[in-house]
Amino acid sequence: VANQCWHTTWFGEKVFLRSSYEIDYAKELDSNKILYQVESIRLEYFDTLLNKTRIAVPDFYLPNTNEIVEIKSDFTLDIQEMLNKFGAYKNLGYIPKLILEHKEISLYNIENEISKDRIDKIKTGNIKHIEPRGEDKRAYWGGFKCGENLLPKCVCSTEG
Repeated sequence: VANQCWHTTWFGEKVFLRSSYEIDYAKELDSNKILYQVESIRLEYFDTLLNKTRIAVPDFYLPNTNEIVEIKSDFTLDIQEMLNKFGAYKNLGYIPKLILEHKEISLYNIENEISKDRIDKIKTGNIKHIEPRGEDKRAYWGGFKCGENLLPKCVCSTEG
């Protein structure tokens, strides 16, 4: 299971973070005193692979800049899904941002941002995903069904 824990923001709100990547990003926002929300909004988007409307729950929302930030690793990035979501985010007036492997990249210019070999591995699934693919993808995180009380003890807390 990825690092998951409750985190207290610089402005005193407790938020649940689902990965070490999210923890690192939250700490960066905290150190720069940037106001943020975690998994606070739900937005409809059209999934072109499943040919149906779905609900996206963006990782971070930065209200002062109206940015939606998705945090991904090579293992969790689904390029087509991100393109679908980012299209919906833009149509709704948000500014979408992708942080991949701790680096902000342009999803629309991904071929120039990361190596072709890495893109091929992501697109073909030769990088092992930690989430099941397809219909049940959003019902699981790290191999456990959402709602199961199997979270590890917090080892990332910045609280004193």
